[in-house]
Amino acid sequence: MVKQVMNRRFVMQQLDDMKDFLENPQKYDSTRRDGVKIPEDAENLEKEDFDNALESVNESIANEEKISSGQEGFDDYSPEARRRGEEPPSIDDYAFFSRDPVISNLQSALEDYFENNKPEDVEDVKTGHGGRRSGGDEILPAADKSIKNINLEVTDDGRRLFNKYSITDPGWIKSVFAMGVRLLKKKHRFVENPAIPKPIANRTRIILFGDWGSGLPRAQKVASQVRKILDEGKARGIQQHVVHLGDIYYSGWKREVKNNFLKYWPVAMGEANEISSWSVNANHDMYAGGHAYYKTLLKDPRFAGHVNSDGDTTSIFSMLNDKWRILGVDSAHDDHNLKEPQPQWIRAQVAEAKQAGQKVMLLCHHQLFSAFEDGGNDMVTALGDLLEGPNIHSWFWGHEHRCAVYKPHMNIQYARLLGHGGVPAYQWKKQKDDIPEMTNYVYRGRFKSGLEQWGYFGFAVLDFDDTNIGVRYIDENGETHYSETIT
Repeated sequence: MVKQVMNRRFVMQQLDDMKDFLENPQKYDSTRRDGVKIPEDAENLEKEDFDNALESVNESIANEEKISSGQEGFDDYSPEARRRGEEPPSIDDYAFFSRDPVISNLQSALEDYFENNKPEDVEDVKTGHGGRRSGGDEILPAADKSIKNINLEVTDDGRRLFNKYSITDPGWIKSVFAMGVRLLKKKHRFVENPAIPKPIANRTRIILFGDWGSGLPRAQKVASQVRKILDEGKARGIQQHVVHLGDIYYSGWKREVKNNFLKYWPVAMGEANEISSWSVNANHDMYAGGHAYYKTLLKDPRFAGHVNSDGDTTSIFSMLNDKWRILGVDSAHDDHNLKEPQPQWIRAQVAEAKQAGQKVMLLCHHQLFSAFEDGGNDMVTALGDLLEGPNIHSWFWGHEHRCAVYKPHMNIQYARLLGHGGVPAYQWKKQKDDIPEMTNYVYRGRFKSGLEQWGYFGFAVLDFDDTNIGVRYIDENGETHYSETIT
């Protein structure tokens, strides 16, 4: 990912330019594209598509002027985090992962622009101090690419400002951006029929990680550590399954699915029949309508388990053995909600599990509740009386870019947050500092790069042994930082 495209100020400069491109097409449509082909989806755009794109840009600018759409729920820096009286910069300066789908599509278009039109304008980011101020270690905390000749200014409070960058092919980027907005407005249909249930062994291994699809070097480190676990399991003859809890950045475009996700997926193509792969749907996967999620990701042979009895790829799946019924549900097609008829399907699965003497585990992207930001009120409403008793035994989700172990809440005995797979986030708190009352554990592994403390990425390994599950929480360096037994 490109450093400037992960900076909110730079992106907002480009959003203003996009507004001008769309309002004044006569100024830009004659711009030469130097033989670079517009993607197929952008070839047949109509005036309505550009009008919709302009309307969306105006809405996003107005919303962004009120409050940043970047990462939420992170602790402010503490006095101990200061050095020589300086204040750490906003996370929006280094890791602006917008939850505004229009801005995310612009970020996707900008990355696409530099990859296809201006690769010579991009260079690798040097390791050592994140491209800013001296000091720090050799870990690259965030972006791995940078636009050449974009002069960096660091203000007195440590914030980054860039000089103006003018896109040299406005017609191209306007069309590609409008394509993304069109896909967002005309999202892929929701495939209601769940996948054919996947029988799994009573003694099996499931590896979980969420918000991993950034393609950043440290996300690749997570995949490498997962690969080590898979190799160890293969050597021991353990049945294994790998589940992504969603989000491919910035907008789940086909190019991003291929370059940021499938390229680094830890299960090899030749292992599809030996190690099953799964990916729940997520909000960033839907920011371009979910088309690449359904048509590219789930069409990959490694994700063949997502096929239903009609032969369609679906975001809803299940794995079951004698003791457990594990349900993968879609909380993103309707954002942070369970689109119909999922609640009825979950209800039926819970009833069948009770008859079979199985415990129910849910996997999805969004949180049902949270100690850090807003919870899932629509999901709570959709599940209704299912949450009034011990019907759902355990639930793993992502979305919030951290790792947390919750106390029993809403009759969920084991609720776990695993959203720290691939999005850079600050971590000012120390492991010994107080944690929210509703949690038993919050992972605060961190490293320093310059002034900033950055949180480590990670994943979880669930080893099922009949009714019990041994869970290991592992960071990007392969260190187990927490373990527990789910019973």
